[in-house]
Amino acid sequence: MLAAGDEMAARKLRLEYLAHTSAEINYYAALNKQVAGYEPPQVMLLHDNRLNADVMEQVLMLFEEKHYQFVSLDRAQSDGIYRTPDTDITGYGPMWGYRWARERNVKVNGSLEPEPPKWILEYGQASATRTQ
Repeated sequence: MLAAGDEMAARKLRLEYLAHTSAEINYYAALNKQVAGYEPPQVMLLHDNRLNADVMEQVLMLFEEKHYQFVSLDRAQSDGIYRTPDTDITGYGPMWGYRWARERNVKVNGSLEPEPPKWILEYGQASATRTQ
C-alpha cells in the first residue's frame, strides 16, 4: 500500500490490524481458559515487516491495556502446560490452545476465531496477482 502511494489504505490497514490483534488476544485468552482453566504465560510472535514496525508500540499497549505482563521466554516455558505432549502438528504452526484442546479432549469451536477483514485478504490476493 505504501509502495503504491496509498497512504489512506495503509492507515486503514494499521487500524484494522490493531483491531484484529486485539480480537485475537481476547479469543486466545478465552480459548486457553476454556482448555486449561487459566491463561498460561505465552510467547508473542511478530514477523519482521513494515506493518509490525509501524504499530509495535500500539500492539504492546494493547497487551498492557488488557493487564498482561511481559515475562522472559524461560519464565513462560517454565509453566507446566508446556510439558503437555506435543503430538498435534499443523500446517499453521504451534497454535498451543488448539493443541492443548486436542490433547485434553476439549472440544473447541475454531470457527469463532476472528478472521482478518475481507478487504485485506482481497487486497493481498490482488497484489500477489499483480506481482506475478
